[in-house]
Amino acid sequence: MDRLTTLREQIDTIDEQLADLIADRLARCSEVARVKAVEGLPMMQPARVTAVCDAWSERGRARGIDPGLLRQMARMIIDEACRLELDIMDVAAQRDVDR
Repeated sequence: MDRLTTLREQIDTIDEQLADLIADRLARCSEVARVKAVEGLPMMQPARVTAVCDAWSERGRARGIDPGLLRQMARMIIDEACRLELDIMDVAAQRDVDR
């Protein structure tokens, strides 16, 4: 197997791991949504969003990665998490109305 093929296979493995980690993160976000619904907390918490994006940016800087890239990635993941949270919280609210 040539070096390029080996490197590409390693990248594919890392991509699989990243997908698994993102899926796990989104699962935790779904749990957060259920807690927020039970405790009557708002879905959107701007200070938390800012803190998470800042942390991702700093992680990039610390690793020699463009902080803007990681900030964009964080924003995309947060946007998806917010979409999931909103769906979960809407379902929870509808359940309460139906009771």
